[in-house]
Amino acid sequence: MKFTEREPPDIHTVFPHLPSGSVSVTIRGFASNKIDMARRAFHELGPTACLCINFVMNPDQLASYETHRQRELAHLSMSSLKKAVDDWSTLDSNVSHSIFLVRREELPPEHERYLQQYTIEPITAHVWQKLKAKLMEARQEQRLDIYEAFEPVSPTKRMAGLAFEAIGHRRFQKEVELTLIPMTKDPNPRRLTSTVWQSQSLNESVGAIPISFKPQDFTQYQWPGPNVVGPSIYYMPESSNQAALDSFIVVDQVLYIFQFTIATSHPIKPGIMDFFSQQSLQATLQGKEWYFIFIIPPGNMVKCPAASDDRIEEFWNKVKLYSAVVDPKKEG
Repeated sequence: MKFTEREPPDIHTVFPHLPSGSVSVTIRGFASNKIDMARRAFHELGPTACLCINFVMNPDQLASYETHRQRELAHLSMSSLKKAVDDWSTLDSNVSHSIFLVRREELPPEHERYLQQYTIEPITAHVWQKLKAKLMEARQEQRLDIYEAFEPVSPTKRMAGLAFEAIGHRRFQKEVELTLIPMTKDPNPRRLTSTVWQSQSLNESVGAIPISFKPQDFTQYQWPGPNVVGPSIYYMPESSNQAALDSFIVVDQVLYIFQFTIATSHPIKPGIMDFFSQQSLQATLQGKEWYFIFIIPPGNMVKCPAASDDRIEEFWNKVKLYSAVVDPKKEG
């Protein structure tokens, strides 16, 4: 983030201006050497003034909080995570507030649940990655137990999505066996000026593609990405900085990009081209076809609004969009 020229020297915009329903913060008297610390606290610890401002002004408190959060994550078991479903659904939980965040859903005023509907989710993308790692270390029956407990409860569906992603990663590390169903343009998008892609059922689709291959290996990489991308290696981002994809693999002249979701709508973030445009990947991706695949559970459908951001224009020119069903109950 860059400060604008209009900002007086003693006023800093610490956090980016966010979509409606979220907040941005402008403060006075914040020493410049604290700005980077505040941003890191915002992205890794949580979007609250106590963490990003008060604690940054007191490094001892910030260090104590970080130690507490690390301890809570280390001691969080699958059984205590599952118990959080009932507790959080009534906003009465013993699970640490350094791990989870209650977020009010943005609904129109005429909606019957206006100002009442909320979700429970990891407090930051950084914590999301930590919880995903714990789920991937758990047994398959534990991951499935978490998914089945969280999925029917509206406030905890985000956590069910996390469990679904962990199930999918573990399966794809061993074998990728899918039927890719082409996504089509929604003929009646809510905004007539934008393109919305939508999934289809297998019965109504044309041009479904079966794929089946076993990765030779799998690896997690740190931001900005691996120095070299090898064929048939299943890659997963370890860093919370990369939220534009969940994993990818190059097999037989095709770049497969996977996005796990149980949501009904899931945009593709413009930052995806920041990753795939890196010079270190150009030789590997030269001449490859690009398939972006939404991985969804049985019975689900997903829509993908096509962002008009200039940064993602190249992506839309390269990619073909598909959806594919993965049943979390089936052993992979």
